[in-house]
Amino acid sequence: MDSRQRSKLAMSLVTIEYVDGFEPSIIGSIPFFESYYDPFKVNVNLLNNELVRQMMNRSGFAIDKKDIKEEMCLLGEVISDDVVAYAVNSNNSILEEEVAFSYYELIRFGDAECAAANQLIYDKAKFYLAELENYDVDADMLSKYFHLIDSFRIATPTPKNQSIDKKMATNEIRDLFSANSVYLKKMDKLVKVKKRSNPDFVSRYFACRTAKKPGYRTLAARILVVDEDGNPLEKVLATNKGIGLKRRTTKKGQLYLKHLEDHVYVLVFSKSDYITQEVKLPITKGERAELKVKMKRVENEELGISN
Repeated sequence: MDSRQRSKLAMSLVTIEYVDGFEPSIIGSIPFFESYYDPFKVNVNLLNNELVRQMMNRSGFAIDKKDIKEEMCLLGEVISDDVVAYAVNSNNSILEEEVAFSYYELIRFGDAECAAANQLIYDKAKFYLAELENYDVDADMLSKYFHLIDSFRIATPTPKNQSIDKKMATNEIRDLFSANSVYLKKMDKLVKVKKRSNPDFVSRYFACRTAKKPGYRTLAARILVVDEDGNPLEKVLATNKGIGLKRRTTKKGQLYLKHLEDHVYVLVFSKSDYITQEVKLPITKGERAELKVKMKRVENEELGISN
């Protein structure tokens, strides 16, 4: 499944979650809507199972499980911070204690505990969604978070996961997407009959229909710092006075930055026995920047040794 198809699948999952969560009587009152919506859901389920199958190796372990966990925990920290902020302002100490998880706490949990902790954050955020409007938490963010949690659970090896072994042919995938395109066009036209009686439902429906890349990108930049041999460098200090950045890389040489405005930032990387570097980091809204920094040892620089 290519990136364009993944994007369409993500949009379809968001659409289904919205429609299924709405008042059934409204959906049922749209003439023949369910005759197209039901087979559409069946196809989406088949495509989602195929995506899961593609993520897994022969042992049943998800190849991308680590990346999914990382993305899930990063978003979990963001939502946790927002819910905690709301809890503080509303003097809800119980809620504050329940959802106060950092990225590092979440990522260190075992698979089951990690999924449970993120599910707790999601459940609380969903319950207080109306109150979180001023805290940068919205339904779209929670929908992406829900699918990350769901994908992580699916990617965790279990006997059930290992049974997903039927490989779809490329033409089968193409045909399912083609059929769903037809269903969606018909659904889009039918939904409009509610423009007068329920305009909010219609506007939100079409908002869900906007194709988006899978995953909610709160992450502005992912940085990897390595030595001259390409090995990850830990405890490299990255600084930028303008945004108050003063953080060190992890054991895997990684550093993540969130919520940056469109700009070209100059980051300074320093570590004992290595040459300090200034590197430009361009940030564009809606895109995640990827930056790889190679650090040279002081003695190698002085001796004129380079790779």
